[in-house]
Amino acid sequence: RHLPQPGQLDLREFAWHYLRAQCDGDGMLLDGHEQPVMAVAFSPDGKLVASGGEDGTARVCDAVTGEPLHVLRDDTIEVASVAFSPDGQLLALGNENGTIGLWDVAQGTKMQTLSGHQGYVLAVAFSPDGERLASGGLDATVRIWSVAGGALTVTLPVAVHAVRAVAFAPAGDRLYAVDETHFVYFWDTDSWQKSKVERLPGEKLFAVAVSRDGALVAAAGRRQEISVWRSTDAGLEPLDVLTGVHSEWIESLDFSPLDNTLAAGGKDRVISLWKPGQREVVRTLVGHAGRVRAVGWSPEGRRLASAGADGVRIWAAAHERPTDRYPPTAGSGIRDAAYLAGGSKLITVHDDAQARIWDTQRATLLAEQIVASKRLTYVRVSADGQFSAICTDEPTIKVFRNDPFTEHCCLPKVTAAMAWAPSGHQLAIALDDTTVGIMDVESRRVERRLTHQHTVDDLAFTSDGRQLVSTGQALQVWDLESGDLAYRLPGGCHNVAVSHDNRIIATSSGATVMLIDRHAANAVRALATIGLDDPRLAIHGSTLAVGFKRPTSVSLWDTRTAQQLLSLDCDGRVLESVTFSPDGTRLIAAGTDDAGNGRIWEWSIWQVRD
Repeated sequence: RHLPQPGQLDLREFAWHYLRAQCDGDGMLLDGHEQPVMAVAFSPDGKLVASGGEDGTARVCDAVTGEPLHVLRDDTIEVASVAFSPDGQLLALGNENGTIGLWDVAQGTKMQTLSGHQGYVLAVAFSPDGERLASGGLDATVRIWSVAGGALTVTLPVAVHAVRAVAFAPAGDRLYAVDETHFVYFWDTDSWQKSKVERLPGEKLFAVAVSRDGALVAAAGRRQEISVWRSTDAGLEPLDVLTGVHSEWIESLDFSPLDNTLAAGGKDRVISLWKPGQREVVRTLVGHAGRVRAVGWSPEGRRLASAGADGVRIWAAAHERPTDRYPPTAGSGIRDAAYLAGGSKLITVHDDAQARIWDTQRATLLAEQIVASKRLTYVRVSADGQFSAICTDEPTIKVFRNDPFTEHCCLPKVTAAMAWAPSGHQLAIALDDTTVGIMDVESRRVERRLTHQHTVDDLAFTSDGRQLVSTGQALQVWDLESGDLAYRLPGGCHNVAVSHDNRIIATSSGATVMLIDRHAANAVRALATIGLDDPRLAIHGSTLAVGFKRPTSVSLWDTRTAQQLLSLDCDGRVLESVTFSPDGTRLIAAGTDDAGNGRIWEWSIWQVRD
């Protein structure tokens, strides 16, 4: 296998990391602590991971490379809990001696010390607005601090046992805590009125977690079971009890922001991943040499950090099946999809003539807008992300500015072929049956015309903007400086995609996908694909994604070897689009399911160090 050395080109891409993540490997180990690690947390941007240990240090490391950025030490006392502020600028450390240190993350310097607890501070959590810090301690109290001034504002006596965990609801209106009894306590953060819900008598709870949407609350402890409740205005309603995996007590819990997958770490060295409501374990992770004291998801939900006696481990969390994070669009199939804003947003176009904008972090609908009176068929986003061109079943192409999403201009359409030049303001479209025009969308002036011998089906620019590839009765490559035809592959070709290094042109002809190697005298290789006509194509690096309309599936190919890497299934009726995220860590397919609803299928990976 290929493991790149420093300075060497990394040849591993989506398929390698995806398959790697399916294996129950040991995870990436960060072993800088000299004694067991008690706490771990990702920064809000996912770039850093902080840990606290019995060796009296907290370590802040790069979450991808594992390189240490800061080693924070405070009088060699044990660090029992860690938490980043919502803006990622502060790190709270709960210490053995009852103090809480607030540290500047960028500088690695202590800003202030909060004193008041008697004994270990076992839990710390910032409020969602970052203005308050909650802490729980061995002294059986929950304390609320002002982050700005460091003042103790509220003291909440719990019972007579140590407070093991605290967690704010995402709206900041509730605070939850457990204290080694069989109760989960929660407070209204305006009045600080206390309520509680009871687990089985004799239980000792060590962990509590709230889902990122605030809908679910989970708690676990000595009984090796996880109790899950629905959060309502009236309190907590029992939903599920997850059991059957852990053989000893459970010490930590955290919900994934991606899809509410619940991670649990136990004394038995096992990390279990659950889907609340299904009562089945999704996956178990085994690799720690001792008890797992803490678990924490990254903000994008594709990595899981865990802390134990042997250090911190970071696990990739790719899924064998596509995630169903995005809700279906009822009665309206998706015709095409493309990423916006560097991958933080997604635009889909639909049979109901609407364009929809999605938040890819939360998989939530941000906006929807009727674009035409008939269905929408294709969408192309400019390289700079400023514009979206949407093809309709009317004789028009609508061009929109993306921020905010407003119509910019309407262009006549002859065919659905369109492509943005790398400059971001030039759009190639078919002006008539045999002419492609390159138009400046700001001035709406046609700057160049290319005459064809046939109707144009699809268009794609090379990444340097020097050439334009067109398909139809033949595939043609045009030199845009001279206007001359640089290459022609006869035979009907439909869809087309060009690799970023401009070496590979992928095109489809019926059910056949062909690779044209521009660096090898335009050598043509056909891929042994199995599907019906008109496969969709997308390239990231040297990986080609081929999406089949029927049966709905996506296959990944290495364009250097023309070998298939893996095949991914979708549970849909028809697949209309396939695309990679700009950073290559996500692959989506879009189309229509058997019920006639629009569906987005997503696979994800996260590149981790060996």
